[in-house]
Amino acid sequence: MAKWVLENVPDKEYKRWIEPFAGRGNVYFRALHDKSVAFEQALLNDRYMIKFIEALRDVSDFSFVDPSPIDKSLYEKWRGMPKSRHRWLAESYVCRMGGSFVWGDETRESWEAQPGDPGPNTTCSRNRHNKKGTEARMQAAHDLMSKNPPVTSDIEWETFLRIANPGPDDIIYCDPPYNTKHKVPYPNIDHEALLNFLDSTPATVLLSGFNNPLYDAWLQSPKWNKVERERALTAGAVRGKKKPKKLEVLWVKA
Repeated sequence: MAKWVLENVPDKEYKRWIEPFAGRGNVYFRALHDKSVAFEQALLNDRYMIKFIEALRDVSDFSFVDPSPIDKSLYEKWRGMPKSRHRWLAESYVCRMGGSFVWGDETRESWEAQPGDPGPNTTCSRNRHNKKGTEARMQAAHDLMSKNPPVTSDIEWETFLRIANPGPDDIIYCDPPYNTKHKVPYPNIDHEALLNFLDSTPATVLLSGFNNPLYDAWLQSPKWNKVERERALTAGAVRGKKKPKKLEVLWVKA
């Protein structure tokens, strides 16, 4: 979805790229790789995943990457190691620390992320890792960041945005936890406070999410442009031979 997100960025040069929920930086890395958005500096924040981006930025030797196959023994190997940059990078190909292997002892309903814990994932059976390709992707990400290293943090999103104090020459890309009453992997946030900040900031804003009445009530035309795209889900249960589909929404404020 990163390419689609970036296709909707208003065409101008930006001073700063600001992400309060950076995750593993998929959209940020796509912007660097494609050179589709021009910005002088990146400010990336995530309470739970920022150490992955920092490891990609700071590690330059990726020979530690394991060869295939990815199995439970490989998960147990990394799970037993002290937290380190290498472990944070390994989680990207060992199913985010092998989360697919732990559901016999720990269910998604009972799990909650803590800062410094990358958390579970259920996509292991579709992981097409190989050592050479993984090393090449990590090296490419490192090389892109080495030219202009991002400023990183792991603080609360609201504190991060207020410190950043976005201006009219900045762009905010925001992919927050889903606005839902159902349990989400990471602790949820005050969505009204987020919408209030994004609606009032002078910066350009791109906000990812799904259709919901709260967002539609706040983010109205002509100030906001709503863009929709249906996509097949890559995680979760597959019904028969068809993957379930979801309508992705991007709200854009120029």
